[in-house]
Amino acid sequence: MAVVKDMSKVVPLEDPAGRQGRLEAQMGDRGVSRAREAVARVRAEVDKLSEKVVSLETDLRGGSRVDDKEFIVLTELLMVKLLELDSIEADGEARVERRIEVGIIVQPDNTNM
Repeated sequence: MAVVKDMSKVVPLEDPAGRQGRLEAQMGDRGVSRAREAVARVRAEVDKLSEKVVSLETDLRGGSRVDDKEFIVLTELLMVKLLELDSIEADGEARVERRIEVGIIVQPDNTNM
């Protein structure tokens, strides 16, 4: 904000409320960015686990015998990823991304694999 005084000088005045609002907006943007990055990291790990799940499913349908330990390990790893997603504090679009990823883990039949 600027004020013209005596038609000769421009004296800048700072609006404290406006500055605080800009700072809060910047901090919020950083938080959303961090949340989206965290969701993307978990998504990459879940994609790797999904490949293993598809591989096990293919083996089972092919008539191969699969050790129960493999199912238990994959189940536990997916549960850990759900907990990681749950620990991410997110708002806005990052929250939507997190919900989508949780849905993929909980109901993997909805994916296009």
